[in-house]
Amino acid sequence: MSKLYHFLGSVHFAVSLILSAAFLVILGTFFEAKTGSHLAATEKIYSHPIFLALLILFFINILFSALRRWPFRIKHIPFLITHLGLLMILSGTMIKSLFGLQGTMGLLEGTGKEAVFLNNTQELLIETKEGSHQIPFTKLPTQIGALEVDVVHFAPHSEERTKTWIENGFLYISGLAPIPVKDEIPQPKYDDSWNVFAIRSLHVEETMQTLKKYSYPLIAFIQDPEEHVHLVAVNKEGQTHYEHFPKDQKTIVIYDQGYGGYAVQAEIPFHSKDSHSKTILETPYIPSFALVEPHQKWEENRPLLWLKLSLNDKTEFIALQYDPFGTGLKWAAFQGKYLFRFQPRFVQIPYHVRLRKAKQTLYPNSNQPSGYESDLWITDLRSHVTTEASIRMNQVFETWDGYRFYLANIYPNQETKVKGAQIIINHDPVKYLVTYPGCFMIALGMILLFFIPKKFYLRAQS
Repeated sequence: MSKLYHFLGSVHFAVSLILSAAFLVILGTFFEAKTGSHLAATEKIYSHPIFLALLILFFINILFSALRRWPFRIKHIPFLITHLGLLMILSGTMIKSLFGLQGTMGLLEGTGKEAVFLNNTQELLIETKEGSHQIPFTKLPTQIGALEVDVVHFAPHSEERTKTWIENGFLYISGLAPIPVKDEIPQPKYDDSWNVFAIRSLHVEETMQTLKKYSYPLIAFIQDPEEHVHLVAVNKEGQTHYEHFPKDQKTIVIYDQGYGGYAVQAEIPFHSKDSHSKTILETPYIPSFALVEPHQKWEENRPLLWLKLSLNDKTEFIALQYDPFGTGLKWAAFQGKYLFRFQPRFVQIPYHVRLRKAKQTLYPNSNQPSGYESDLWITDLRSHVTTEASIRMNQVFETWDGYRFYLANIYPNQETKVKGAQIIINHDPVKYLVTYPGCFMIALGMILLFFIPKKFYLRAQS
């Protein structure tokens, strides 16, 4: 036991730990350089249990090397102070990793939030009109009341491939049966009401010119070789209307905050007979996903989660693509009873942060930003005291209890649009109590060790 005690506090053990840590750091550096992903290096190396065990062993080595000097003497003071500082820094690092916070908050001008999302974390948001549940990915499958959630499959990367109006050879319009897509213009069926059909065409312009010559009311959806959709409407009075719907259409109509689903809408400013009323068509907005090869840079991957949902005697399946900012659409299940989103973990902070103004300066004759600045109103939810703060790229705002606000980005570049700011919020609960005093202790110990003559300790000892 005595040999183990002295070995744990020995220089040989310290050198072994230093060499082991150096090897892992070098390995992590090469791994990050090869993949271009700091996240991959963190997951594979720096967050590995072996690396965390090294930190604990460093703590044990420093502690035992100090205890081996027992009984302590005055000449040991510089050594003990230095080692106490090292122990405090290691303790502060481990406490911050367990209880600290580093999250991101995205704000538009005039809006405010009280929660940050933690980058590269994953959770399932389940929301009803009565409340919401945030389920960490590691705790799936789960059950919430009568709802059972099972994971069918998980893919590390996917691409969203959204098509509107036409899917798998059929035209889908709300309220109508699916209409098959033809290769030629069909014969009309009605003289006074709309003739609705869908065709494929290699030459969209020529097809549209042909359709405009027809004397009967028609609404034609034309699919080009790139799978974009073109709408042409002609009424009995000869009025025409044209709309283009790209296959990655993002302009949608939201019903009941998502509980009623989403739709893509086409508004024709006239009726089949006259121009006294308008015609509105809708198609359900349901994205599709394709599995693709994951990127080496993990930060660029968009995982896909397939879920099996069971409620009483009903079963539904839903596919959710990871939303890295937690601001995208939520998808309904069981006729709008539940909403789901696959997102990062959100954490509440004791402050309400409101973005008053976001400013961005550009280099002359360029769209490249030269500087960012944001004006914030930060309200302490405990005391309800509001503080005005300005943060810039190199100017950080810090609250009395150690929450630090950094400005990471401002978007978009156009001056005419409402701007948004990406703010990083960091909180180290023991920075001023443990970590910074530890740095001071190391500095003090080094001064005493190298700048106080040894004869001073010998004289004090005698």
